[in-house]
Amino acid sequence: MITSYEVYQFLEIISGSDSKKVKIAFLEEFLDNSLFKMVCQYAYQPGRTYGVLRVPPCPPGSQRFTPETFYLLDDLANRKITGNAALEAISEELTGMDEFSQMLFERILKKDLRAGITAKSINKAWPGTIDTFDYMRCSTLKERPLSTIEWEEGVYSQEKLDGMFLNLNVKPSGVSAHTRVGTPFPVQYFKVGSVPASRSRLNVQLHGEVLVYKDEKLLERRTGNGLLNSLLQGNTIPYDYNLVFKAWDMIELGSEIGGFGPRPYKERFEMLTMLLNNFPGNVKVIDTRVVFKRVDAEQHFEEVITRGGEGTVLKIASGFWKNGTSRDQIKLKSERECELKVVKLLEGKGKYEHSLGSILAASCDGQLEVKVSGFTDKDRDYIWNNGVPSQIMTVRFNEVITNKQDPQKLSLFLPRFVEFRSDKVRADTAEYIVSL
Repeated sequence: MITSYEVYQFLEIISGSDSKKVKIAFLEEFLDNSLFKMVCQYAYQPGRTYGVLRVPPCPPGSQRFTPETFYLLDDLANRKITGNAALEAISEELTGMDEFSQMLFERILKKDLRAGITAKSINKAWPGTIDTFDYMRCSTLKERPLSTIEWEEGVYSQEKLDGMFLNLNVKPSGVSAHTRVGTPFPVQYFKVGSVPASRSRLNVQLHGEVLVYKDEKLLERRTGNGLLNSLLQGNTIPYDYNLVFKAWDMIELGSEIGGFGPRPYKERFEMLTMLLNNFPGNVKVIDTRVVFKRVDAEQHFEEVITRGGEGTVLKIASGFWKNGTSRDQIKLKSERECELKVVKLLEGKGKYEHSLGSILAASCDGQLEVKVSGFTDKDRDYIWNNGVPSQIMTVRFNEVITNKQDPQKLSLFLPRFVEFRSDKVRADTAEYIVSL
């Protein structure tokens, strides 16, 4: 039986190679060990976050990981302990551990084992080690210019929403929901209990976003998604807030996701509309406009932007569902947004001394790095004292620029914090951010 010290050494061996093939070969060997596999799962399992970024310094000793180490990680992930209590529990666990085990524990908390490996490479070495969930992503205008679209067949134009993406599963056994990384969402907030799923033998998955309303008014993104993230942590929301799920696609659940086979979006959308006509309450089809000219698509985009929306998504009528980036879904946006990983909390100056000044964030490959601000005073104090609720954050920006501190890296012009993403576990690459 190997120890956490040896797991750390295995990771150092993997990090020493720049070859993906060599890394996977090492993983094939090391993942045969149960402790190494557990460390990888606790670090990269989707939906697992620990809510802690700053690890208190502790004197090293000679102890290694024990079963209690993983019990503590479970309690942190389930938010049984948070804030100062979490920091005290971490400090108690780390005290006496050898320095390599301490570093390994910190890497798990930050969900980055710093060996140049990902959930994808782990699963390539040992299939099924890390849970994966299929998701169809939109192309950008650079990937699919509007000039390449055949408008005559009709293109579906839908507003790009500001909520949280969910998969809503409707099966004969009942209804369930989860985020794109598999975190369960409390389905009791959706009035779908009376859907005759068992009679119709439905076994489908709806794709859409959940939004939060109060007094029939849509809450702005940060407030609404903050409440949704709170629900993911097991909390409740006030009785006078309402959730609405707006769906834009539907696929069949089965042995292979996307089981409708060669069924174009036009047919999937028609089936979705027919199904949701029978849904009561707060599960609805997203507002959709079918356009036959580029000028009509641009006009819809301008209308959405004028009323404060983010933009629109165009969907080709003949497009098939796929796991990954689809050229048949094109995202139109004015400002750009990207997902970055939290690297470090930076203390502020003056008014914000002893509180959060900004967050140093980076692309997943480390080729883009930027200090992000735009937090309320309440947010600053909470994050500084309790850590971040997720290691991934959405950042809005205007342009990609050269990093002034390190010309070998990229940065962002006018970066503004939007929200933490409990539903995501991986940041974007610098190449993808440049392509936006």
